[in-house]
Amino acid sequence: MYLNVGYHLHGYQPGDVVLIEDSSPFEPIRYVERQSPLSLSVAGTEVYGRNWTDAVLNGYKLFPDALKKLSEEKEKLVSIDIEPFTLQMYANKFGLTALLELLSIFDKNVDFVSTPPFHTPLTLMHRIEQELLSKIMWQIHISLFEKYKGEGDDAQIYGVWLPENLYTTEVASSVTDAFASVIYHDPNLRTKKPRMYFILDKRQFIQPAYEHYLYSLNFTELADTKVFLFGRIPELSDIFAFNKSDVSPGEFVSEVIAKLRARTDNSKEMEHIEYLITLSSDLESLVSNGLQIEKFRTLMHDLKKEDMHPMAISAYIYRKLKGICKKWPGEGETEEFKAKVKENSSWSDYADMLIEGKTSDTRWTGMRRADGKVVSRKVGKYKVSQIWKQGYNQMLYIATRCVRNNVFQIISMETGVKNQDVISNFLVLYNRIYFKPIYLAVGVDKSTLTYEHIAQDTIGLSGNHEKIAKCARAYYHILAANRSCSRFWDIIDTRVTFQSTVYAVQSIIDLIKLYGVGTPPADTLFKFFTTEFLNFRSNYGRYGLGALYGAEGWEVTEPAWLSATQSYIPEVSTYDVVRRAAIFTAVHNMPSEYLCRIQYEKDQACADTAHISGELHGKWENMRYCEHRK
Repeated sequence: MYLNVGYHLHGYQPGDVVLIEDSSPFEPIRYVERQSPLSLSVAGTEVYGRNWTDAVLNGYKLFPDALKKLSEEKEKLVSIDIEPFTLQMYANKFGLTALLELLSIFDKNVDFVSTPPFHTPLTLMHRIEQELLSKIMWQIHISLFEKYKGEGDDAQIYGVWLPENLYTTEVASSVTDAFASVIYHDPNLRTKKPRMYFILDKRQFIQPAYEHYLYSLNFTELADTKVFLFGRIPELSDIFAFNKSDVSPGEFVSEVIAKLRARTDNSKEMEHIEYLITLSSDLESLVSNGLQIEKFRTLMHDLKKEDMHPMAISAYIYRKLKGICKKWPGEGETEEFKAKVKENSSWSDYADMLIEGKTSDTRWTGMRRADGKVVSRKVGKYKVSQIWKQGYNQMLYIATRCVRNNVFQIISMETGVKNQDVISNFLVLYNRIYFKPIYLAVGVDKSTLTYEHIAQDTIGLSGNHEKIAKCARAYYHILAANRSCSRFWDIIDTRVTFQSTVYAVQSIIDLIKLYGVGTPPADTLFKFFTTEFLNFRSNYGRYGLGALYGAEGWEVTEPAWLSATQSYIPEVSTYDVVRRAAIFTAVHNMPSEYLCRIQYEKDQACADTAHISGELHGKWENMRYCEHRK
């Protein structure tokens, strides 16, 4: 058969940060993690964790043995992306040697795919942040590629997994422009003429309209760059992601192969033309039950026995471009193979809100793109308006702009640099300090991971180095605050919303300290903190949320807003989760001259939140709420 199967696994853990410590800005951040003990079934074994992230990261230790020897041949069979801060947390937990062991999965049969740091929904961010995060992504991953990709032509094809697969042409252009910039400034890469592709979901494609056409080498053009596009088949992907432990490896593989055969493209088979069916799921699905790893390895083995071929997407592209396998006339080149992706689409929108089978970004915005109406979701016995997502998105957007403007201003004042592109380049390079463990693990020269090294070729070495580095770190805090998971769930009161708020508030506190207590900019920032975070529930009118439309009308009323943003653990704290996180952070890190102006009840300012519905299968020591033990 000429049927190839491209399997991609996406790795990301949000983290369980409740406080960010005041540490050296010339080193990676230090943080305090939530203490909410549980045990979790990881690959069929009960694993204990101090928190959810801690427990799941234990499962990552199983990946090297599971994925290193999928084949005796040195061939790329599957691809994986792992969000950079997830790698950083893994290094913090197990050390650099363990991180290098984890990354060794890319030595032989696994291809490395890029993904932006912090899992931020780029479509909900300003173009400045889109471009900067894209550049940071490529900076980090080029170092990884140099170690694991190899030097041959077949290694010069780079994949991208967008967070939540949230796609717009603007975002795709930002990623592609950043890729072109990296190539332009690297003579070694420039001579290799690397290519790029996105892994999406079939429900995001407007064209091609038929699934079988997705199996070909489709592309889009962004500025002067041709980018290839692939769409995962959710019906097939979910068989692995959500199958149960009582299904044997043999039964699982038989079901997948039968459904692959049902998708055989007879016209391509008759013409001896290779085609690729794309599957993907979360990396963590490999350890969701005790048989998953065996099922995955059996699938890779049995596909070959059935004359189907597991093949990393990059390997498929290479075979097509080099003429190793036959193509349709014009495949990957002519208008017939030019794809069109739906704007603001994703890979995991609410299944009951698809429009003509196409996804949107309703899960993260709380609003249907089709008619611009705010929706509700059933939580327990009640409907909860998703208007809180509109409010939280707006708060994060405003806070990100505020932090960015102040960071640029302080760095400019310190260095005398007026060119914002130069300052942006410095902020991009600061990732070499922020993500230092990743660079060290792959053997990057330690001397290039210093403030002096990254500053000398950008903003120069004038000014207060510590102050400038703290500015850069404050900007990274606000980027980290924008993680998609804070808006993924149906209620606002979760550990991930708490964490995002902590990052955002910490960035404001850092800037207050940099300006100095009592200065006009510091006073303005404290007022900003009070308005946006401390009094978050009062922002209904200021954000103009009442002017929106509700699917049933009531979703945009002030009572709906107040109900959606209320505390879900009133027996522990009556403060809403944004206020709770803001005060908790301020109590530990805000200058006392400002802290004394905040009226709060000490026992209410805790780090406890409601549990995430998707994590209730864990055996929490405290099942009533997601605690943070003192």
